[in-house]
Amino acid sequence: MNVMDIVTYISQVLVIFGLITTTVLLILLVRKLSVLENLFLSNWVEVTTSMTFMLLGIFSWFIAEAIEDFSPTVYEVALPFTFTLLIIGELSLIFVIVRWPKYAL
Repeated sequence: MNVMDIVTYISQVLVIFGLITTTVLLILLVRKLSVLENLFLSNWVEVTTSMTFMLLGIFSWFIAEAIEDFSPTVYEVALPFTFTLLIIGELSLIFVIVRWPKYAL
């Protein structure tokens, strides 16, 4: 195993972690749909931005997996980018929830 294989493996683990935490966060919010609705109505710009980051992260993961065989270099670059998008989206949504404690889960 060379260094790039190790970096790719770590990136894959981080992306899987990001996808799982994004899914859990969205499931919690959907289960409490009134929380998401109240957050959206009170602060729609930040909620929309955070959801957009999370969806872009998921979309870039699908694109990275699709082009893995054609361009391994792009795949290795796309994984950290995907993880970054997922985490930015999650943290911004958590930040919105923390700032409005009356909508807490």
